[in-house]
Amino acid sequence: MSEQTLTRPEPASTATTTLDGFNVTADLEIRAIPPVTPVQQTEQENPGLGYFSRLWTASICSGVAFRTLGVVYPLLALHYAQGSSAIAAWVGFVWTIPGVILYLPAGAIIDRVGPRRVMLWTEATRVIVMASVLIPFAFGQFFLIHLFIAAGIEGLMWVFYTLAETAVLPTLLDERDTATSAGPYARIELGTHGAALSGRPLGGFLMSLAHFAPFLLSSVLFISSYVLLRRVKAETVPQPVDRNLLAEAIDGFKVVRRRKFLLAVTSTTAFTNLMIQALIMVFIAGSYDLSPSVVGLVLSASGMGGVLGSLLAMKFTVPAGMWFLQLWIWTPALLIAATWHSPLSFALAMFLSGLSGSLNNVAHKTFEAEHVSDEWRARVASASRLAGRVASSVAAPTGAALVAWFTVTPATWVLAVVTLSATLFVTFTVWGYGKWPALR
Repeated sequence: MSEQTLTRPEPASTATTTLDGFNVTADLEIRAIPPVTPVQQTEQENPGLGYFSRLWTASICSGVAFRTLGVVYPLLALHYAQGSSAIAAWVGFVWTIPGVILYLPAGAIIDRVGPRRVMLWTEATRVIVMASVLIPFAFGQFFLIHLFIAAGIEGLMWVFYTLAETAVLPTLLDERDTATSAGPYARIELGTHGAALSGRPLGGFLMSLAHFAPFLLSSVLFISSYVLLRRVKAETVPQPVDRNLLAEAIDGFKVVRRRKFLLAVTSTTAFTNLMIQALIMVFIAGSYDLSPSVVGLVLSASGMGGVLGSLLAMKFTVPAGMWFLQLWIWTPALLIAATWHSPLSFALAMFLSGLSGSLNNVAHKTFEAEHVSDEWRARVASASRLAGRVASSVAAPTGAALVAWFTVTPATWVLAVVTLSATLFVTFTVWGYGKWPALR
């Protein structure tokens, strides 16, 4: 066998081989393999989180202004009506009743127009209303009828704002935000109760400084809310208008009726709202020998409980059967208030109602976000919350009637016994089905 001669590859990488008398030359170009650049596994940005923070801040601004005005309107009516409590009560009624009447069609309107657009319209309208109040104040020509109109518009705008907020929130989040907890919804609930806690005393304080001061602050807050909402890029596409508004509004009721969870939450929330608001009226009726600061502290306990409930919902998973637990939390609290008739027992009842109510609200909103499509969410929200709004509206005269027919302590016992009976009825009904009351 002939000898093989191999030459060292030159930079051109050429190898020459002698095989059986033939010279074989092969180009073996050896190139360096370029280094593999590792792919940077960076977490994809979620712009929705920034949008949510803006929405949350806008919600707080709007909520503080709303709660502030809720105190200011009756106080201002009391001043201009020369101490007439009836006029102050009528202003409070006008503040709530337009929202109750239009609560159902409001959801269908929001689904048609788009929730973010509706929120912008509401804030712009509220700024105009605040300006219409401030200008007559500047010239000393403010009239009581103007107060009624402003209160009615403000209450109506709040209804549209809160329903639109419920519809737009899930569109700003993706599965990473809602797969493990109800944190975003708990933060919204926290902002709601925080606004109530700060807005009510703020309204009284500003009224003591100057009558125009609350409206000036509210103008700034509404403008801030509007600016923040302008920077929220929601992707909800309005549904094509191919049916009448009433039919679309009724569709929300149909969804609530088909989903057992929504039906259970709607029913129990309406009932507890009626009992809680009636208890507040009973307490106020019997607080003639208490100082205003004590009354305010007792009523603020509900907001404190709501804040605690929201914080708990941010750390722990809220059970789906929270609507059922709410009944059993509220029932003993009301029995304690009836047995030991004191400001402390009423404050405990208010605290527990706020605590359980905030947890139930988080469970409710989370369910709607997970099981109701974007184009239906506003009308379903309006249908599921309408009963609670109506119950809150009739609770004050109900409590006043109970105090008129009985005295304060027997009236509290009536509410406690009715609540206990309803709770036992629901418990035995659920027990009969043999299922834990998640009712998904």
